[in-house]
Amino acid sequence: MLEIAKKVTRTFYPYQYSPVRRILEPRRIHAYCIGSNKSGTHSIASMFAKHYRSSHEEAHGALINGFLDWKEGKLTERDFQTILLNHNKYAWLEMDSSHVHIEYVEYLVKYCPKAKFILTIRDCYSWLDSFFNHCLNHPLRDRWARLNHWRYAKYGHTYSTHEDVLRQSGFLPLSSYISAWTEHNQKAIDSIPQANLLIVRTHEISSRVDSIANFLDIRSDTLDTSRSHNFKAPKKYKILNHIDSSFILHKSKLYCSDLMANYFGDANYLDKALNKL
Repeated sequence: MLEIAKKVTRTFYPYQYSPVRRILEPRRIHAYCIGSNKSGTHSIASMFAKHYRSSHEEAHGALINGFLDWKEGKLTERDFQTILLNHNKYAWLEMDSSHVHIEYVEYLVKYCPKAKFILTIRDCYSWLDSFFNHCLNHPLRDRWARLNHWRYAKYGHTYSTHEDVLRQSGFLPLSSYISAWTEHNQKAIDSIPQANLLIVRTHEISSRVDSIANFLDIRSDTLDTSRSHNFKAPKKYKILNHIDSSFILHKSKLYCSDLMANYFGDANYLDKALNKL
């Protein structure tokens, strides 16, 4: 029946974008994963992909450019809202996993009040290490470079004498990234109603499958845990190992001490990131 409907619909309109699709294939769940980049958003999308319509960074180009064009005055707020509503309607995902969504998460909450949100959160030290590795392995261009500049350059932090490796590698001062880490995670916590938000530490994604399933009211055996550690860095550069550890600790205490204490107060995560444990 579904295949017949698809064929008939294609005669008049692409089935993927047709209202018929949304009738014949209703959402069983409506969920977003809005963790920061390198926090497990790719893994979450992969876990859901076997049994649900799940995607990682779906239509990210239109969303990034639309959001930044709005912020730069090239589009109106209503123009961007239309882009966002069309994304929700035409992508028609059940698990929509993307760190880009944090930029406008308040609109997602407004337009999709029944949607559930998963915030994957990674300790700031291993996140920094992974982020630096990713940027060096995959130099950012076009829309990604544009978003990167929007997120990290706005704080106006300056380099210290401890950060020569960052300057030489083309990175901003450490404070810029730690400030953005805090802003991302705190915005999710502040913007999403508590009942609609599940916070999962990145290193616990596999062990929290039952919690994730219960949160979304689905069976845990519909989640593919074998795909919960996707997209690892092909090469590690150990940038943090070239920065004095006391300086790193000082910066984390300045900009993210509360979040780190609330979610990562149970171990020495800096030593882990530096491979000292």
